[in-house]
Amino acid sequence: MTSCAYVVSKDAIRTFSRYVAEEERPYGVCVVAISPGASIATEEASEEIRKRVPGPEFVGNRYVLASKVGMEMSGSLLTMKNGQLVVQS
Repeated sequence: MTSCAYVVSKDAIRTFSRYVAEEERPYGVCVVAISPGASIATEEASEEIRKRVPGPEFVGNRYVLASKVGMEMSGSLLTMKNGQLVVQS
């Protein structure tokens, strides 16, 4: 079961990204949020969790690809699918 805090946090990031994208659009700034597609174990995670859950390297080249998207993608939540960034609905 997905926790309420997770759902609310994800929606807050999505809403914040859309708001900032609209605010910065006149200046030619493209704002996107990137969903890693899985839980990511940070350095603060316990050793047990770091053995089971992928680390930051899982994110791969998402940020490089996102830096190349056009203004029409501004305000979108992106995720990886088959090696390409796609808009997550």
